[in-house]
Amino acid sequence: MPMNQIAYFHRLGKERDPAEFNRRYWEYGKGQPLDESAAKMIYAPIIEKVGSIFPDKDALIGEIGCGTGDILVCLRNMGYTNLIGLEKEEMPLRIARERGLDVHQMGHYDVRIAASAIKGNFSGLIANRVFETPVMNRDYAETMAKTAIKSLVPGGFAIIGSTEKGRMHLYGFMKNGGVKLHSEADFPSEPYVRSLVVYERYKL
Repeated sequence: MPMNQIAYFHRLGKERDPAEFNRRYWEYGKGQPLDESAAKMIYAPIIEKVGSIFPDKDALIGEIGCGTGDILVCLRNMGYTNLIGLEKEEMPLRIARERGLDVHQMGHYDVRIAASAIKGNFSGLIANRVFETPVMNRDYAETMAKTAIKSLVPGGFAIIGSTEKGRMHLYGFMKNGGVKLHSEADFPSEPYVRSLVVYERYKL
C-alpha cells in the first residue's frame, strides 16, 4: 500500500477502521521508513507535544524503540539538533543509521545501558507503543520505566504514547517513583496515537 494511500486512509475520519489501518500500516512498513508527510500525520500528537514542551531545539531528546527513525526525522527537520534513537532490533537500527540518525542498540529493556555512552541524561524521552500490552509485559515495563526515569535530568519529561490508554503500563512509572503526572490526553479519532501521557521527573 503506497504511503499516499496510507496517509489518505489515516484521514478518512470516523469511517476508517483502526484495526485495518494498523494492519495495512505494518504490512507496508516492515523494514521501510515512512515518508515525512505520512509520519507527521500518523505521529502528530507526539510531534506536537515535543514541540510544545521543548522550545529549546538543543534539548537532548531520546526515543525508546525508535524503529527506522520516523519520529526523529520529523523532529530533525523541525530544527532539533540533539536527537538519540534507542532500538533493540538490528534491521531498523541499520535503516535509521542510513538516514543519518544517531541511534544506539539497547537490550534487556535498560535505557541507561544504551545511554551510558551518550553526553548526559535526557531532557526528554519518547516511547510510542512500547509501554503497552502485548508489546511488553508488566515486569519488563516496570524495569524499563525505572531505567527511563533515571536517564532523565531533573525536570525532564517522558512522553508515552499508545493506541489505547487501557493498554499502557502506566503503573510502571508511578510505582518506581521519581516522577509526577504532567499531562494526559486522548485522541479517539486517531488510529495510531490514541493516548498520550507525559511524566515529569522531580527537580532536585
